[in-house]
Amino acid sequence: MNIDENYPYLYKANYKKLDKNVLLEINVEEERRLLYVAMTRAEERLYI
Repeated sequence: MNIDENYPYLYKANYKKLDKNVLLEINVEEERRLLYVAMTRAEERLYI
């Protein structure tokens, strides 16, 4: 068994073939995720 069989929803992305807009969307999603984590883990103060 390999990881593809264990997690069929995972895929190997070929970023060279992805549209520029798709890559931008992926980056925006990651930045939003990181902001959410930072905001929810702030214990005393949050500087934005």
